[in-house]
Amino acid sequence: MELERRHYDVDSLEIRGTGDSRVVRGLGVPYSRKSADMGGWREVIDPGAATRSLAGNDMAMLWQHDQAQPISRVGATARALVLEERKTGVWFEQDAASFTEYQLDKMADKVVHQMSFGFFAEEQEWDEAANPVLRTVQQMNLLEISPVTFPAYPSTKVALRCAAAAGVTIMGSEPPEVVIGGPTVEDEHRMMRNRMELALARVKLGH
Repeated sequence: MELERRHYDVDSLEIRGTGDSRVVRGLGVPYSRKSADMGGWREVIDPGAATRSLAGNDMAMLWQHDQAQPISRVGATARALVLEERKTGVWFEQDAASFTEYQLDKMADKVVHQMSFGFFAEEQEWDEAANPVLRTVQQMNLLEISPVTFPAYPSTKVALRCAAAAGVTIMGSEPPEVVIGGPTVEDEHRMMRNRMELALARVKLGH
């Protein structure tokens, strides 16, 4: 599995309250909402896809997906990240004191007003009868959520490799790399980098 990131145009990131009572609230992971066309395919997250993660992971909130700029996490001893799963998705609430004044200003000015999330797809289903092809993420290992500037929803090679492994052909997408006769040195280096990135992400997020 490789880490995937998704951005949704949810328009639900907001700052409530005044002074020391301010909180930042929003939808971190939307359920049952189809993505934009990602190059011949779309994606939807099943309701309950993050339930196991919410029960077992010490998930973090980062600024712009930057691990060098952590905002909070579920297991924080002060101003912990609060996550709640609803029918519409995974909602969050975070004490505004966890953000810098610069970050709060950018969110208040609607410069940064979208949310993104990083996850590993554990169970998925591809519907080739849909137009375009539809990927349904049924179970995910949710690691982090982030306020972001742009709500882009780009195609990823990770998902395309998943489609190829499931025997799904996606027209108009860049074909995944095919290894004939065993992995090359470049393939081995790439897989090693992927494993190192995964291990580093899990260490930094407490796994």
